[in-house]
Amino acid sequence: MTDYVRYDASQISAWMTAVFEKLGVPSRDAAITTDTLVDSDLMGIDSHGLARVAVHPSYARGLREGTVDPNAVPEVVYEAAATAVVDGHGGLGPVAATRAMELAIDKARETGAGFVSVTNSRHYGAAAHYSRMALEHGMIGISMTIGGLGVVPTFGRGRRIGINPMSVAAPAENEPPFILDIATSVVAAGKLELAKMAGKQVPLGWIVDAEGKPTTDPDDFWRGGALLPLGGAPETGSYKGYGLSVMIDIFCGILSGLGFSAGLKTAGQDATPHFQGALRVDGFRPLGGFKAMMDDLLQTLKATEPAEGAERVLVHGEKEARARLDRERNGIPYHRQVVGTLEQLAGDVGIPLPAPVPG
Repeated sequence: MTDYVRYDASQISAWMTAVFEKLGVPSRDAAITTDTLVDSDLMGIDSHGLARVAVHPSYARGLREGTVDPNAVPEVVYEAAATAVVDGHGGLGPVAATRAMELAIDKARETGAGFVSVTNSRHYGAAAHYSRMALEHGMIGISMTIGGLGVVPTFGRGRRIGINPMSVAAPAENEPPFILDIATSVVAAGKLELAKMAGKQVPLGWIVDAEGKPTTDPDDFWRGGALLPLGGAPETGSYKGYGLSVMIDIFCGILSGLGFSAGLKTAGQDATPHFQGALRVDGFRPLGGFKAMMDDLLQTLKATEPAEGAERVLVHGEKEARARLDRERNGIPYHRQVVGTLEQLAGDVGIPLPAPVPG
């Protein structure tokens, strides 16, 4: 028996939207949140999709416990011509983050660039979901957020910086768009959660235990351990991931006024800041010429002679595009442990989970 069960994307989306509505979320906001999470799963970013819904305090659990306001309306609380701060008022993260990205795009349309910080939000899914929003407007999209406090700074012991991801998306003409989506830790914490659910060890170099010693047991992360910054050890460039994480603290937390990873001024449990940006390409040069040069860049990279044992060089966003094509056709694979959490949620709210894809 396989460890994974596939569900049709449209059916699981309809179910998830109905669950959010049952938990008091207005229909439009329920659809936005579902779209964000299922989009993460379609891209193959499984750690930021429905695996989070039942267990993460930013979604169903927070709605049921009263720590997430289902009726919160994002509000612009500070604004200039090309910038703004949006207050999420403790509501669902995808709702506030989507509003902020839409505002950044609107400002870029008017001024050439738009940047919006978000305060008092929650976990918002995969950063690439938001950076991609700018592509259809002929813009470069940027998205960052502060994750949970879980990373040890280079030469330190103990958690002091967030699991802070970032994404940049740029359009091309005939090639798929460039879409970078990375954690500034070695991996996202969601991958530790998936490994724990599956009863698997993690690669050496992902985490350290409470004593600062390397470990492969994902449970050590929850016993006082920490993720390593992107780069791993000092000798392999961990100071770069450390610095990028601090940069995201500045853009998301300090610009918005909510606070940095190790000292967030929480308006409620799990308060989270984001940063959304959009750059109008034709504010720099004609869009057609930019896209043509992007094609040249991406084709040049993919034409690189592959290393021994490798099929070929990939560019950022290509793996996610492959996953989307497969999952839209054949269904989204969820680990049985994740399905178990969804079945429990389905029973609790009285809305049965749809039948899996046969086979």
